[in-house]
Amino acid sequence: ADAASVVAAGSVLAFVVSSLLPKVYEAETTVLISPPAVTVEGTQNLSFRPSSEVSFEAYETLAESKGVLGEAAQSVNPELSYTDINGTVKELIGPQGAGQSVPLLVTHTVKDSDPERAIQYADAWATATLMAVQRSLFANIQPINTVTIEAIKPLRETLAAAEAALETFEASDESTA
Repeated sequence: ADAASVVAAGSVLAFVVSSLLPKVYEAETTVLISPPAVTVEGTQNLSFRPSSEVSFEAYETLAESKGVLGEAAQSVNPELSYTDINGTVKELIGPQGAGQSVPLLVTHTVKDSDPERAIQYADAWATATLMAVQRSLFANIQPINTVTIEAIKPLRETLAAAEAALETFEASDESTA
C-alpha cells in the first residue's frame, strides 16, 4: 500500500503543479527563399547573374540579431523590445554546399502565453528577417541602381523634347495637308 500511496501522491502533486503553470502556446511561420534565375542580356553580350544564395547560418544570424528581433517586436507593439520574442529558427531545406543553388526553407517558431501574440510575433519576426535578407542581398547593387537612375534622367528629358517636337511637326504637317 505504501507504493500505491506514493504513486497516487506523486500523480496528485504533478497534476496540481501542471495546472498552476502558465499555458504556453507555440506559433510557427515558414519562409521560402528561392534564388532567382535572372539573366539580363543586353548590347555587347552583357550578362548579369546576381549572387543571391543565402546560407542558413547567415539567415539565422540575421534573424537572431537584436536589430531584427527589435524591429519585429516593435512592429507588433512599439513598447516591446527584442527580448520579448521567445523563439527559434530551424532550417528545413537548404544548400548543402558552397555554390549549390537551391531554395532555403526556414521556420520561425515563437512561444508565448497568448496564442494571438505568438502568431503576431512569429509573422513579424519572419517578415523582419526577410526584409533584412533583402537589404543585404541588394546592398551590393544599390550603387548600380542609383547610377543607372541618374544616367536615365537626361535621356528621359531628351525623349520628352523629341516627342514634343514630333507632335509639333505632326500638327503642322496636318495643317498643310
